[in-house]
Amino acid sequence: GDPDEALYSAVWVQRPGPAWREVHGLSAIAYQTRFNELSGQGFAPVLVSATGPANQAIFIALFEKGVTRPWYARHNLRWDPVTDPDTITHENQRAFDQGFIPRCLAVYGIPDDRRFAGIWVKNQKSIPWAWWWSDSTTYQRFVDAEVLAGVRPAYVSVAPDGWILSVFRDEPIGEWWARHNLTGADYQTEFDIRVAAGLMPIMVQAGGARNATRYASIFAHNDEPLHWQWMTTGNTFSGSSHMDRTIRTFMTEHSIRAGSVAVARKGHILASRGYTWAEPNYPVTQPATLFRIASLSKMFTAAAIDRLVAVGRLTWNTPAFDLLGISSALLASQTPDSRVISITIRQLVLRLSGLARDFDTDLRGIASKLGIITTPTRDSLVRYLYGNSSLLHPMGIHDVFVAATSVGSRKLHEVSSYDNPGIQLSKIDVATNKYAPNAYGGDFVLESGEGVGGLLTSAPSLARFIAQHAVWNVGKREKNLTRHGTLDGTCAGAFSRGDGLDVAYLFNRRVSENEHDGITAAIKDVRLVAFLAKHIGFFNYIRLSPMS
Repeated sequence: GDPDEALYSAVWVQRPGPAWREVHGLSAIAYQTRFNELSGQGFAPVLVSATGPANQAIFIALFEKGVTRPWYARHNLRWDPVTDPDTITHENQRAFDQGFIPRCLAVYGIPDDRRFAGIWVKNQKSIPWAWWWSDSTTYQRFVDAEVLAGVRPAYVSVAPDGWILSVFRDEPIGEWWARHNLTGADYQTEFDIRVAAGLMPIMVQAGGARNATRYASIFAHNDEPLHWQWMTTGNTFSGSSHMDRTIRTFMTEHSIRAGSVAVARKGHILASRGYTWAEPNYPVTQPATLFRIASLSKMFTAAAIDRLVAVGRLTWNTPAFDLLGISSALLASQTPDSRVISITIRQLVLRLSGLARDFDTDLRGIASKLGIITTPTRDSLVRYLYGNSSLLHPMGIHDVFVAATSVGSRKLHEVSSYDNPGIQLSKIDVATNKYAPNAYGGDFVLESGEGVGGLLTSAPSLARFIAQHAVWNVGKREKNLTRHGTLDGTCAGAFSRGDGLDVAYLFNRRVSENEHDGITAAIKDVRLVAFLAKHIGFFNYIRLSPMS
């Protein structure tokens, strides 16, 4: 409401906790003074909210003693480009970059002069998170997509005109219910229903004044995050404990729920482990669980083309676009480079064609240009020759598939989720303004790009595959080379060592390139003794050391 007649909503929970102090009804100057006093006494802010125009705003805040995590707090932030240090966009980007997470965010001011406040704490559990600022209708579309992505609303602040500032976390707390755009009467009804069902309000916020007041709320049985559990599957071996510790460290540091690692030699699996770090009831990962493999799909494409050349169906100098029957531009507005018709199969496979690496990922834009209201097919993007029957089955590999993009379209034995909090306008439902999780159609369509990133298989099959086929380029096994694959919700890697070992790993969350390099080096450094030594042909101590 208005600062001179502000209304408050609050929730009290009876349980042991630290010493706390509460302040309310303070101007920005008075709040800063009190903030400095309490901070000097060892208190840290944990909740903040405000109402009113920027020059008349009043603040309410809760402080707790004994907060040991690093934190920072700001108020009077504007909505401007991320390059401006006095903006909410800058502070949230700072949080992403420096490993912090919003504890709460608040919006106040007027539509022509928005102001924001927030408290950020060190993200010690590496909880993936996302934030949005939108009108209430768009916010509902965000909620729908984020829930499909496996995350939940964690904090919501309501502006006077109903716009919503929100934070989503991939941090399960069990059953929850969230509502927004509620009148006071609507909120009371929701409160009565949820409390009768054994839930409690864990967050209540409101914006507006008098009859225009609108509430947003989150109800749950408990506001404490569920305890995650660690599980391993697969046969143990001498050295498996070192492998398990290495993978556990990586998965816990990045909140990765599922992973798999396999080691092979000459196509024979020597070691294979499945790993689960997740909340109760999350499906247990098995050694042969299927994962999307992102750019590792290119190895299969290269091997398939190599096979076609070997049996005389192609030559390395075959012009690619002529083979596909493409000799003119798809759209009248396009002007092809005169050299494009001379690009050969060899140049494509060896990445020497000069074509853009990602020629166009805007499937919604392509659909619009083509005048269609469905996702462009692979053939309309690029007719790509691909075959795997004669390639894979002689090796006994039968679990390589084209992955399905949509939520709920899993293969039997496929990992149960691809975790990423990002969402975008759907590239599957291109005729609507529906949002989709990045891992399920917001960022890519797997079925249209199976040759470059759309395949699905297991870590053991990958390890066996690279025993006979090049990790990079084409041809037979290459030693001392590594390849990574990354998509939102996917982290994959494969490397062939000089000592004959082939290793593959798969995880269900994306990591950065540096983190990819880190886990690859860590796995290479795992000690595999006795059990593996007899299979490799010598009985000395074996150490998979990082390659120079």
